[in-house]
Amino acid sequence: MFKTQKNCAPLRDFYTKEDLWLVVLLCLMLLGLAGGRQRGELVVIEGPGASWQLPLFGPEELVEVEGPLGKTKVVVGGGRAQILSSPCPDHTCVNWGKIRSGGQALICAPNHVVVRILGKGKYHALTH
Repeated sequence: MFKTQKNCAPLRDFYTKEDLWLVVLLCLMLLGLAGGRQRGELVVIEGPGASWQLPLFGPEELVEVEGPLGKTKVVVGGGRAQILSSPCPDHTCVNWGKIRSGGQALICAPNHVVVRILGKGKYHALTH
């Protein structure tokens, strides 16, 4: 007979095929989540009158983008990009935080500023 604990399932000293499949499935899911991000290489900052292309893994640089509401400050480098400050009324772009992977973007719509990370690989289409 199995030893049981109060209000628990019986204790077993072995694993079934279903247990093994469950462990394999969970490992594959974790590998898929960890490896699914595209490594970014280049940050593109676009404003109403100019655009910049900066390396994502270079030294940190501060870029001030002039928009219709004023200056939006963007910092790029060290493997991340972030909007530090913006004159927009709700500051959603600032609150988004840092982006690190290819395909991610920060957009300050009121001030017409877009920060995108481009990664390795071929692109079928880019929109902005």
